[in-house]
Amino acid sequence: MKRVIKINDLTFELFISREEIQSKVLSIAKEINADYAGLNPIIFITLKGAIFFACDLISKLNFLCKIDMIRAKSYGMQMQSAGKIEISELTLDIKDKHILLIEDIIDSGLTANALSNYFQSFKPSSFSIAALLSKPTARKFPVDIKYIGFEIPDKFVIGYGLDYAEYGRNLQDLYILKNN
Repeated sequence: MKRVIKINDLTFELFISREEIQSKVLSIAKEINADYAGLNPIIFITLKGAIFFACDLISKLNFLCKIDMIRAKSYGMQMQSAGKIEISELTLDIKDKHILLIEDIIDSGLTANALSNYFQSFKPSSFSIAALLSKPTARKFPVDIKYIGFEIPDKFVIGYGLDYAEYGRNLQDLYILKNN
């Protein structure tokens, strides 16, 4: 595990270790196993940045489920949301299904709010959100997050699926932007 990572002109320092992440993922999986016991069908929908979290989380569940991927883009190559959300189409029918959206990070809430409204329009039986990271002080849009891994300060983070200009997703630990 590296203590400091440089990407382009920015320096990031270790923030949350892979061991802490895995412990939290296991804890969230236990909650989901209890909450969704006996419910079928269950569909997990994940975003590109949440792929590491989703794979680790879903592998610890003890029931059958379907998985779909969706793309909701708001950052582009920037460190802040552009304020406009582009949502790709679902491939699975979610009407009358139990839906759990797996998010990597919820900061302003713009993307999660837009996705929540989008999914609710399909009339699922239930809809919940699991987020590895939440930045409550950055929230500008209301979001009901049922499963939260870590609440973090309003700082830019990379690793474990999160990126800076598409770099850093493959890091197993989470790194935070270092103040220069």
